[in-house]
Amino acid sequence: MAEKLSDGSSIVSVNPKPSKGFSSKLVDLIEGLVVKLMHDAAIPLHYLSGNFAPVRDETPPVKDLPVHGFLPECMNGEFVRVGPNPKFDPVAGYHWFDGDGMIHGVRIKDGKATYVSRYVKTSRLQQEEYFGASKFMKV
Repeated sequence: MAEKLSDGSSIVSVNPKPSKGFSSKLVDLIEGLVVKLMHDAAIPLHYLSGNFAPVRDETPPVKDLPVHGFLPECMNGEFVRVGPNPKFDPVAGYHWFDGDGMIHGVRIKDGKATYVSRYVKTSRLQQEEYFGASKFMKV
């Protein structure tokens, strides 16, 4: 369903309505068999731990971050990073380019720093949020 914005453009809103029919149960069964037969749970997922561990929650703007040293008053700008960051544990294997997108932003202004992070609200992420777990096989 498309929602009209004030400028006349529209945005598609995702409203997942899971099917509980025979075909969806069959697809779930086949997917479960593929994961069981092809995924080796003994292999560690290196890109989901340590320094590569995902940030599971969005961060509201955190103002006046502690700074070691100093930020010059004349340095004003923003650094934005967009990258993979799975919100839920994957169904099977994981590749470090996989996962839901998260935007991290640091703003430096007047010698102070602010940090914020947000998930990219894709239809896949909204559906997984509806179910409360990862439902789609990725790479």
